Amino acid sequence: MDTQLAQFHVQENWVRYTGTYRVHVKTGDASAETIIEVDASKAVEHRFNLNAGYLKLAAFLKEGGSRVDKGLGWRITEPKASFEGVYKNVFYQSSAAPLFILPQGTYRVLVKTGDASAVTQVEVKAAEATEQAVILNAGYLKMAAFLKEGGSRVDKGLGWRITEPKANLEGAYKNVSYQSSAVPLFILPQGTYRVLVKTGDASAVIQVDVKADEITEQAVPLNAGYLKLAAFNKEGGKRYDSGLGWRITEPKPNLDGTYKNVSYQSSAVPLFILPEGSYRVYVKIGNASTAVQVEVKADEATEQPVFLNAGSVKLVAEDAKSGQQMTSGLGWWVKEPKADLEGKRKDVAYSSSATPIFTLPEGTYYLFMKSGTIQAETEFQVQAGDEKEIKVLVGSK
Repeated sequence: MDTQLAQFHVQENWVRYTGTYRVHVKTGDASAETIIEVDASKAVEHRFNLNAGYLKLAAFLKEGGSRVDKGLGWRITEPKASFEGVYKNVFYQSSAAPLFILPQGTYRVLVKTGDASAVTQVEVKAAEATEQAVILNAGYLKMAAFLKEGGSRVDKGLGWRITEPKANLEGAYKNVSYQSSAVPLFILPQGTYRVLVKTGDASAVIQVDVKADEITEQAVPLNAGYLKLAAFNKEGGKRYDSGLGWRITEPKPNLDGTYKNVSYQSSAVPLFILPEGSYRVYVKIGNASTAVQVEVKADEATEQPVFLNAGSVKLVAEDAKSGQQMTSGLGWWVKEPKADLEGKRKDVAYSSSATPIFTLPEGTYYLFMKSGTIQAETEFQVQAGDEKEIKVLVGSK
């Protein structure tokens, strides 16, 4: 008669036809199986020996200290690593006080919460309950960042990086943990750590000591403030709402005349968080740009309007003979009005669109337009605050 497979639950009565069955029983991570002969006319009873016991675990911040009641992960593995150094998993739970049912034997227990972990070996004996306390030797670190000592707390946009306290030979610090919440709570092994907090372009570094079963609270002053910027075509004029590029640099140039970059944004009204100090603000839209110097003070919001002294010009090409607007094959060159000794004019801007819009500093410009073999040239004026259209007649009537 064929051997048949049946799932079997402890203390459950099964009615079977006469035959031979393989019965497998499992609870937790313990299991057993056997072959049973069933005679339909008789009641068959069979006792399974699971050869298993209970393992109850709990984690504490230190020996005799507080028990950890949440955020735990318990991994049970075989006691010895493979040739590659990997431990074969047996079971996993994430409860505060897990209860495992395991076959009799030796196991490796790894428990982890936050960035603290501990490993121990346990013996499980058949028909016995083993209780094991695991000591993490860890504590809590609660952080908050302020714009200055005793000043406003920063509640968003923060990044907290915990590293080892000493740099390696390359000057890099080995990462331990990272969070981006306003008031992060780290669980760390007892020891000394380097904390780097950053928001915007402001940052601070401190060292902290974490002690087992203690909560260390640390306020970090950034010594920083806010800088809010807006660009206008002229003083009292229209604000630009798109197409802007804002570059924050150190206030003084290098020996080669370049400025060291601090930050960049392209929004209409950017908000920078910067360390207290002096900065150069460079803003550009189209072909107009300007630079101003600003002072940022800790725990203050500095608002700075920037005036570009510029105007916008829309160029339209019209066929002089038909009066129709030309819409394809166009090239527009905006140049300085005066030629050099070789008769060449310095380029200011170029576009190949049908009706380009140029944003230009106030002044006089030379315009050269070409479409195939047809070309036209003219001079035009731009005044600060201009938003005008210039029509260029191409060809002859």
